[in-house]
Amino acid sequence: MLEGGEIMKKKNIGIFLLILLVGVLGAYIAGTYAKYTGTVAKNGTATIAKWAFNSDNTSGNIDITLSPTPDATTVATDKIAPGTSGSFDIVVSNENSEVGINYEIIFGSLANVPTNLIFKIGGTAVTPATQKITGTLPAGQTETISLDWEWPYETPANSAAGDPADIANGSATGTNLNMSFTATINGTQVPPSTSAITKTYSVVANS
Repeated sequence: MLEGGEIMKKKNIGIFLLILLVGVLGAYIAGTYAKYTGTVAKNGTATIAKWAFNSDNTSGNIDITLSPTPDATTVATDKIAPGTSGSFDIVVSNENSEVGINYEIIFGSLANVPTNLIFKIGGTAVTPATQKITGTLPAGQTETISLDWEWPYETPANSAAGDPADIANGSATGTNLNMSFTATINGTQVPPSTSAITKTYSVVANS
């Protein structure tokens, strides 16, 4: 029969062996599965490209004045008549924008336009009622489009019809003598691309 001291001694040995076993297993597990871990935080940032398209420093419709230059003794000041001509500029500005644009200039609301009045760009005739100007403009650039106009003194190709048309236009009364039209400029950002775009414009059908 074991005495109390012997029993206590064996219990202590058992507890020691158990602690030792747990320690060994813990070291084995730690040595097998332990790894370095960590978290690194970074901030993501982006700056939005500026959109600042305009025409003549304004948006939407623009005012255009046909200013002939004949002597006032032959044609009243600021009046147009057969034999007068001139030009005007439309400035499309993308100077303050950070994206390229495609734009179109559409003429509309034509009222009392003389039958034989001619518009040209670079010598090419433009028919405001059926055509428009389209172009591309890189970021930070401005385009000045010059349009020439002329009301021929005579229309050689069709003089028989030309003179009566001129007379009818000039014989109108009241507000029917007030010619007017609008030019609306619309701009749309070009799709981003790895290829450069260049400043260009052309006259196309207004479909």
